[in-house]
Amino acid sequence: MDFWPTPANMVCGLGPGDRVIDIRTPGEYERWHGFQGLPRDGLSCLDCLGAVNPRMLPKKITAARPILVHSPRPDGANAEDKCESVKSTQRGAGWKKLLKNLIAEYLHQLGYEAEVDPATDGERIDLLTHAGSRRIAIRVELDKLKVDDFKAARRQLQLQQKDTEVLWVTFGCSWVDVAKAVGIRFLEEPPSRGVIDVGGVFPVVDAGVFTFGTRGLTPAKPFGLGYFLERFLEGGVQNHPIAGERRGWAGTNAWDQNIRHLVRTREAAEQQQTQLEQELVEAKRVHQERLRALELEAVAAESRAALAENETVLERERVAVAKDERDGEKAHRIAATTWGAGVENLRDTSIVSRLGLRRHPEFVYPQPAEAIDSGSASNLRRLLRASSPWALAVMTAILPLVSVVYLASADTFLTAGDLWSMVALVCVGLLPAAVALWLNGRWCWALDNHSKLRGHRRANGFLHRCGQREHSLNFFDAWLLLCIVESAALVAWIVLNFS
Repeated sequence: MDFWPTPANMVCGLGPGDRVIDIRTPGEYERWHGFQGLPRDGLSCLDCLGAVNPRMLPKKITAARPILVHSPRPDGANAEDKCESVKSTQRGAGWKKLLKNLIAEYLHQLGYEAEVDPATDGERIDLLTHAGSRRIAIRVELDKLKVDDFKAARRQLQLQQKDTEVLWVTFGCSWVDVAKAVGIRFLEEPPSRGVIDVGGVFPVVDAGVFTFGTRGLTPAKPFGLGYFLERFLEGGVQNHPIAGERRGWAGTNAWDQNIRHLVRTREAAEQQQTQLEQELVEAKRVHQERLRALELEAVAAESRAALAENETVLERERVAVAKDERDGEKAHRIAATTWGAGVENLRDTSIVSRLGLRRHPEFVYPQPAEAIDSGSASNLRRLLRASSPWALAVMTAILPLVSVVYLASADTFLTAGDLWSMVALVCVGLLPAAVALWLNGRWCWALDNHSKLRGHRRANGFLHRCGQREHSLNFFDAWLLLCIVESAALVAWIVLNFS
């Protein structure tokens, strides 16, 4: 088992009535060696309860000394192997009885009364002693007692042993720090103080006792169980809570130092807490200021985002308008290119077209007319300006013809003399051709694809292209020929009728 070495030689065994016998005690070897009327194998092993007999080790460097050895088993099995198998699971109950008796003897040596296995009302105690006015019960647990079983036993002891201090001496238990208990282990070398020889091994306290260090209470180094019992009975150590349910033993001076350390630690913690609170307040203030700044930045960013969104919408609208204009320009370019190609083809294939249109050195797509105002007044003015040449052309084509017919039929006009009447009629008859020639040299009657109007001024002079667009012979050119034919017909008719 952990921290419980097996002694090199067995020196203690159980005698009649479960009395522990130490063969090293003067007279015990002679009493049990040779049997002196006692049955053979009168002693039993503390672990396996098998029969053991005393034997004297021969003298070597030191004096001869007695030991106990296992007697042969009746079934022929190896007694040592049987004992080892028992010790591998749990040490025998004889060790507990031995430890209790040795603690009682140690207390007697210190001058205290000690009763082993006193009678109780229910829950057992292993030793009962007194130190002044203190009534002290000692409970020894060398088995790993479960926490729930320990708590139940402690409650029962508190009920039945009133006004009694209970000290738990444990081995391998996990609840040492929640009770008035100490944990022990066994060593092969004796401690410097408080030596209790338990059959060749020595118990030392290695859990539950604390000393004061630089950082408060720290676990004490292992020391003899007897020294702890001595300090405990003298009142030199006390058991108090350390943290939460955790408890421990320490000297009065150590507790005083620990209390002062705790006070200093608490004051330092309070100062640190105050400083942290101040830092927290300052951090909150800085955080709030930063938060307000971020909120302002967020508002500004939202404003910029809204403005950018509006600009994006406007830009998209402009892009859409530009795209529409581009598509219109593209359509206009395609139409104009197709129309120009048709004009050039017409000129090359028609004699009449070659008379009215001069060859363009290189067909170049003209720039479209600038956008016109869509207002009603502007549209009206453009319509009037475009229709005025039409009205003038119609009037110059009809009025001279009507005038000639009227003057020729009127007798009042012919009384002025035949020669002057004929000259006047000839001038009136030539008026359509003159007006048509003048109009044809100033206005172009081709349809403008951009403005969808006719009647814009020529840019290149009489019978030249207008510069607004490329075009072939059109209705106005035919009207010019019609007016010339009309004037020639009127002059011929006048000459034939008044000659």
